[in-house]
Amino acid sequence: MDNRKKMSVIIKRLRKEYPVLRSALNYRESFELLVATILSAQTTDVHVNKVTVPLFKKYKTIRDFADAPLDQLRKDVCSVKLFQQQGKKHTGFCKDDQGEIRDAGYRRPWRNS
Repeated sequence: MDNRKKMSVIIKRLRKEYPVLRSALNYRESFELLVATILSAQTTDVHVNKVTVPLFKKYKTIRDFADAPLDQLRKDVCSVKLFQQQGKKHTGFCKDDQGEIRDAGYRRPWRNS
């Protein structure tokens, strides 16, 4: 059996075993999933979902995160462990190596439904 056929068999088995995959994190846009995932590295998904409700109301786009003052962003996520580092991570992922906002690359490649 060649590699393509093996891969096809594996994918079929995985889809049968895991038909519906859903994240425990709440999000609407892919950049929100990224933010929630970064936060969840230091706390529970339940706590992250509580923190992200007001966070995603305040910062509606990736540009909002990129333009947020670091001190304010830290205050917004201060209930999460290591929040000092979280603020840096959230402003950092918003920009590419040239400092440009990553708007185009973070538009709904995933759905949480």
